[in-house]
Amino acid sequence: MKYSSTMTSKGQVTIPVEIRRKLGLKPGQAVSFDLSGDIATIEQPDWHKELAALHARVREHMQRTNRTFPQTDDELREVRLQAHRDAAAYRVERMRESE
Repeated sequence: MKYSSTMTSKGQVTIPVEIRRKLGLKPGQAVSFDLSGDIATIEQPDWHKELAALHARVREHMQRTNRTFPQTDDELREVRLQAHRDAAAYRVERMRESE
C-alpha cells in the first residue's frame, strides 16, 4: 500500500500513522533513511547493530593505544569521544561520496 505526505519548507515530513505503527516508531525516536537510486527507504534503526559497531570502534581504539581496558573515567571518556569522532568522520565521508 502506498502512502503520501507533504514536505514543509524546512524539509520536514510527517510519517503516516500506519507506517509509524508498523515500524513501532515513537515520538523522539531516531529513524534511518536509505537512498538507493531514486528510492528512499525509512526504517527503524537496529540498535543491536549500532551497539556492536560502537563496541568494535572502542575495541579498535583500545588496540591502537595498547590498552586492554580503560583505567580511569578520563580514559573511558577519551575512548568514547574518539569513537564519536571516528563515527562523525565516517558520516562526513559518506555524505561527500553521495554528492
